[in-house]
Amino acid sequence: MDRESRALKFLIDTNSLPSPERAAPGDATTPAAALNRLAGQLTHRLYVHPAACIDTSASKPSFKLHQHPNLPGKCLLLPTPPQVPPPFETVFGPAPSGTEEWLGHRLLAALAADAVDFLISADGDLYRKARRLGLERRVLTIAEAVALITDLSERPSSPFPIVEEVKAETLSPDDPIFDGIPDGGAVVLGSDEDSRSAWVIRDDRRNVTGLCIAGLDRLPPPLLSGKVLKVWFCRLCAQSNSSRSGELLLRALFDHGARHRYDWAHCRVPRGREALVQLLEDFGFGRLSGQDSSEELVLAKPLHPMQDEIGVPHPLAFHIRFGPTHFRMEDVDYYLVPISPDLSQQLFPECESQRALFRNKRPFGNPIRKAYVSRSPVLNVAPGSVLLFYRTGDQRGLVASGVVEETIPSQTTRDAIRALGMRTVYTSGELDELCVRPVSVLLFRQALAFRPEIPLAKLIDHKVFKQVPQSIAKLDGEGLAWLRGFLAGFQSAPSSTQAAQIHPLPSPAS
Repeated sequence: MDRESRALKFLIDTNSLPSPERAAPGDATTPAAALNRLAGQLTHRLYVHPAACIDTSASKPSFKLHQHPNLPGKCLLLPTPPQVPPPFETVFGPAPSGTEEWLGHRLLAALAADAVDFLISADGDLYRKARRLGLERRVLTIAEAVALITDLSERPSSPFPIVEEVKAETLSPDDPIFDGIPDGGAVVLGSDEDSRSAWVIRDDRRNVTGLCIAGLDRLPPPLLSGKVLKVWFCRLCAQSNSSRSGELLLRALFDHGARHRYDWAHCRVPRGREALVQLLEDFGFGRLSGQDSSEELVLAKPLHPMQDEIGVPHPLAFHIRFGPTHFRMEDVDYYLVPISPDLSQQLFPECESQRALFRNKRPFGNPIRKAYVSRSPVLNVAPGSVLLFYRTGDQRGLVASGVVEETIPSQTTRDAIRALGMRTVYTSGELDELCVRPVSVLLFRQALAFRPEIPLAKLIDHKVFKQVPQSIAKLDGEGLAWLRGFLAGFQSAPSSTQAAQIHPLPSPAS
């Protein structure tokens, strides 16, 4: 692809931008300004839907492109936008003309019809509707759009943030991350006796841009039995790459819960914190029955399989609810995925025998949700299947496992970029080389990491395979039975604790 044909099309949800009166005209440090600058440098296209410029409601002022200082200056009106298809109304219900919901359906229609590659929005309801349409990978915040453009460019990506674990009491209650909280951060930080743990993400200036605080709940909600971990605080600043940074914090939280053998994690989320609710829901938290109030939602997640698993029949749903380290081992397919040492280092940096002295310069190795691009054009790998990543070359052994979310055939580089979204593994140029013929994009969630790796000799001795396959291969037979038992040793035994009544958050149409 040449420079012009690599241009991506981004549609901006104007309702997700800060209001003009709250904006700082000329501020070059905002994510919108960074998006405008990068899009101009790399020829990407930024669009606004014509419906956003129409005043069809007396309560909604007409939107003027030139009057909104937070809108990138080179935005264009989307030409010939598609009509909202009839199934939208069947799925989501009718939307009164001129409302935000009415506009949102038109934005989603443009995305579903591939009139644009990505939708830029911070609207939680819009994201959930996109998820029902299978389009959630293509809905980004402004900061995420900036990160995506940077990752796809030929220029080196900025180092990905590191999560630092500290004792909560060592943080300052006056830090700006606590702005808007009654009594600042004093309450959530607790005291020396509480011994709460905190996971911090800082920028290059050492400012806190992401923070999660959790500790043992001595008075947990009555529906939660066993050892309960309470999340006292979780927040990301507006400039952070929320999806990746949020996953980093949750990954640290889940690791802490596993190491200290907690049965549950729960948190109280003030109503209106849509981005946080969305993040928690994506990783298995659900609403705790009968515990909500007018001011907040109470969400909970089991940290290992419970005795009652009737409500989670599908292996992918099982993994989302009880993962990341737990996955269903029976009645699922297993696939061996050979990967090069370079790709292994990027996807699974924690599995390196000698840790790098510098932070990972490519961003996709750290979160839970990842992707793998296979040169095989047709892969029939079902959601919930287990991927076992075999590192070729130096270490020669299994380094990690994952659970498949979706397999997407891609004919072109643009198809692959749309499928990968924020999980992009390669630059546009590298994808061009892969996509000279059709490929398959495997979206998966990382489960176990093996340190040290499970060596080749052991795999051969136990008849997992006779020789290492050169491409993705399905495993079966005697060796698979041994492998299942071996993997079970990495997971703690299921608890006898009964599952509480937790429910997924209601969909927008319910």
